[in-house]
Parts: sequence; structure tokens; C-alpha cells
Amino acid sequence: MEEIKSKVYIKLDEDNNILCCDGGYTVIEDLENWIKIDEGLGDKYNLCQNHYFEKSVLDEKNVPRYKFINKMIVELE
Repeated sequence: MEEIKSKVYIKLDEDNNILCCDGGYTVIEDLENWIKIDEGLGDKYNLCQNHYFEKSVLDEKNVPRYKFINKMIVELE
């Protein structure tokens, strides 16, 4: 039996700030404005927010903490 790989997606704003990271256990109906950054098996992919970011994607004021630049996640200062 083939295992189904979980996919990890990030959602960006117009300035490539990361607004959300999701995938794995979540079904994303409309993939417009989402970018697949990884896929695989296990908790890393199913619980992606905790495994791809040291901090939450948005701070307490809902300001993005990360940006997607040249296919890399970069923490903003």
C-alpha cells in the first residue's frame, strides 16, 4: 500500500511576506496564492507550522515575521 505524502504550502501577500503555513492534515480547497514548498511523510509535513518556523508566522500584531525570497524562507528583522 502506497503512503500518501503530505504537502506543505505557504500563503504570501503581494510583497512575498508569509501569511500562513499549512498542509498535512489540512485540506486547502483553493490553492491560488499558495506555494508548495515541500512534501513528504511524517510529523514534519503534517505539523508544518512548528517544523518550518521557529516562531509563529505572524507576531502578536499580525505583522509577518518571514518572507519568501528566492525560494527560501527568510526571517524579517
